[in-house]
Amino acid sequence: MQTLTIVGHVGNDAEVKDLGTTQVINFSLAVTEKIKNENVTTWYKCAYFSNNVAIAPWLTKGSLIGLTGKPEIEIYKTGQGETKANLKCIVANIKLYSSTKERTAPQQPTQQDPAPVRQPMDNKAPTQKEEEPDDLPF
Repeated sequence: MQTLTIVGHVGNDAEVKDLGTTQVINFSLAVTEKIKNENVTTWYKCAYFSNNVAIAPWLTKGSLIGLTGKPEIEIYKTGQGETKANLKCIVANIKLYSSTKERTAPQQPTQQDPAPVRQPMDNKAPTQKEEEPDDLPF
């Protein structure tokens, strides 16, 4: 069996389709490499069949992911009779490296910030207590 391992950027937000007994996540993946001082991009149509599609919201346009799966070539004819081919991958595993959600989501504090400590106006340490004179007129 052939295994394809690639790392690239998601080309479009993932779409989830319910097939009755399972679900499929469809998305495209762009893999760019430098060949002779020129960037060459190869596109893959990816399909991830699973009953757990919780990863789908993280597969957004621009996310950097790695995946392994089975490579396939889809050959088809256009309306003008031209023969074309798509590179496909039937995905077995996905690893997220970065997500556009991570880049755009506001940072959530892990714990509540402590209340600010008030500093005295003079240079006395906050733990020092001023002594009151005993001879107060009231």
